[in-house]
Amino acid sequence: MKLFLTSFVAVIVASLWYFRINIFETLIERKNCEAARNCEDTRKFTYWPVVLDQWNKNDNLRSMKRVFDRMGFRMVNGSEEHWDIMWSIEFPFDSFPEKITNSTIKPNQRINHFPGTPFIGNKLALVTTLESEYILPAFSFPKDEKRFKRFIEEHPEARFVEKNYDNRGVQLVPKSVIQQGFSRENKFLQVFLDNPLLIDGHAFDIGMYVLITSIDPLVFYRYKPECLFRFCSEPYHPFDPKNLKKYVIAGNKKHAWDMKTFQHLEVQFDFHNLDIFKNYLNKNGHDVEALFKKFDDAIVTAITSKINNIVAATQNECKLFKCTNENFFELFRFDFMIDDQLNVYLMEINMSPNMTPSKEEYERNGIHYEQVIYNTLRLIGAEGFVELKDDLRSSQMFSSSQNIAIDIEACSGCDDKCESESCYLCLPCMSEDVREYLKRFYREHNRRGEFARIFPSAASVDNENLGSFSEKTQNLALWMSAKCEMDEEWC
Repeated sequence: MKLFLTSFVAVIVASLWYFRINIFETLIERKNCEAARNCEDTRKFTYWPVVLDQWNKNDNLRSMKRVFDRMGFRMVNGSEEHWDIMWSIEFPFDSFPEKITNSTIKPNQRINHFPGTPFIGNKLALVTTLESEYILPAFSFPKDEKRFKRFIEEHPEARFVEKNYDNRGVQLVPKSVIQQGFSRENKFLQVFLDNPLLIDGHAFDIGMYVLITSIDPLVFYRYKPECLFRFCSEPYHPFDPKNLKKYVIAGNKKHAWDMKTFQHLEVQFDFHNLDIFKNYLNKNGHDVEALFKKFDDAIVTAITSKINNIVAATQNECKLFKCTNENFFELFRFDFMIDDQLNVYLMEINMSPNMTPSKEEYERNGIHYEQVIYNTLRLIGAEGFVELKDDLRSSQMFSSSQNIAIDIEACSGCDDKCESESCYLCLPCMSEDVREYLKRFYREHNRRGEFARIFPSAASVDNENLGSFSEKTQNLALWMSAKCEMDEEWC
């Protein structure tokens, strides 16, 4: 019995000593990890939802909050606490720069707007400064008065809609008003699309989600599975210019589930509206692939035409905020209309698309919005938390030098002749900067989820236009082309 008690006491003492050491080690580890912000509760990443009161009547960031919460993020007030991702409805650099500049933006922090993107998000600038087959001619007064007079002389049959600078208050302008001379403050004229493609007799627009993850090198994606379809509340014919419900998509708009073509396949079979739309086009003898090439080309044209302005504005802003290209991403909605010949026209680019159903009856769109947000956060590296950490070993887990090596035949002889053009993107010849952004986009490619990269791609970059882009963009395009030859998944 005495021997048993002695053994029992020895076991208890050993156990206590073990737990004492364990607790001591845990406390040390806890202290260290708190300093590095990677303990279990302190490693919980944070997001800062930013919205001014007048925007928030319907809690416009509700969908974002749901997705962030499900992904394990903690909501904070970034004016007072550390934040990892800022998601702002407003353009933050004009609205409240003092909130951002309280401290230097850290390398691992992300903001959902690039400082330079108003160059494409501003409605007036988009339609009056970008000459493209994908944009209906528009005129601002008095600046464009001479150009406008020439246009109506050459196109006497053209009709025009009057728009506010914020793209609200759209209505057809009588020819008598135009003949008398049009000049109204904060308004512009745009050619009216009088032969829209109709579905079930209604005019409609299509909203496509586009994500820019980098501006230099330039990289952007289109969300593939779904689009936002919005229909005019009344049939287009018989046409009445005084009845805005026939040609203006306003608050009383109809949604896809209200339309006969969509109802059965969406409600009963749960098909995406985009799949139903493609099926409708196929049944009516239209070339769907050609149409979507036009959509992508319109998106590429709009962004690449202004990229130099966007980069310059972002660089200027970053002198103040001590930030870099990698601190930003931006989700847009490109709104298109289509005519009855399947020509596409870009009507507007929304820098802060509404991602929360504004009414209870619109909740059917809620899942679609949340999936877009989730895929956006996943693509920028927020899903796994680890990629938001400023930690070399963590990043190597996702991409290393081996992952970016290309063209083994050409590169195997490049040890000592890096001056050769064919060797420039071989690992021994790469600068550290090039290596790092290629690794970044290798990771991005693997996280793309439901997004399709439309720039750079074989369709958007070729030998003729490659030289018009920055050196970084050229390098990335050439590297992705080489990856495409190795694996068609990269094409």
